[in-house]
Amino acid sequence: MQSARSNILNSLKSAQKEPVQPRPAMPPFAGMNFDRETMIERFSTELAAQAGVMRRASDLADLRCILSEISKAEGIKSMIASNDETEKSLGLLEWGASNGFKVFGAETLHDREALKEKAFSVDAGLTGAAFAVAESGTIGIAINRDMPRLVSIAPPIHIAVIHVEKLFPTYETAIESIETMPSQLILITGPSSTADIQATPFKGMHGPEKLFVILVE
Repeated sequence: MQSARSNILNSLKSAQKEPVQPRPAMPPFAGMNFDRETMIERFSTELAAQAGVMRRASDLADLRCILSEISKAEGIKSMIASNDETEKSLGLLEWGASNGFKVFGAETLHDREALKEKAFSVDAGLTGAAFAVAESGTIGIAINRDMPRLVSIAPPIHIAVIHVEKLFPTYETAIESIETMPSQLILITGPSSTADIQATPFKGMHGPEKLFVILVE
């Protein structure tokens, strides 16, 4: 057996190595030439096909109004928000207090158990997003200290706020826009889904049952 093993290893070592063939160039995606409005329409259509909902906000005041509309329509009484630039610019704690909602900032929950308990007990989670992809209706969330993962996956409703300039036509262009790659990157296309049970697609089994994406001008 030792002799056979040696023969195999020697054969592998002496075998002529074939050069690695370059990857063939991919055909250009037609969406690369989309103007912004066409790209937004494509994103909205693809998101809706996966049972997600897109709303457009002209400014921060309009965004707060849309948040109030969604919260009232969905019966949201409590919300946890990630500690990123989106939450800070919105002034969510003050907004919640003036509109009768309990808003908890992730930065106020100082340990993982407290964050976990709150994330699984509130009605909704609100996050920003690193990018959105028009070709599939996908959003990408960079996970870091200011953007804990549980905020986007534990509550039954996920609301993502993203500036329209972070909308890209393809995955490739979206990934290229990230200056520093995070330790984790979550790609979300519509509410959570599974087909583990008898290969039947089902929404909301392992995460949010509803996803709202608000594009801010």
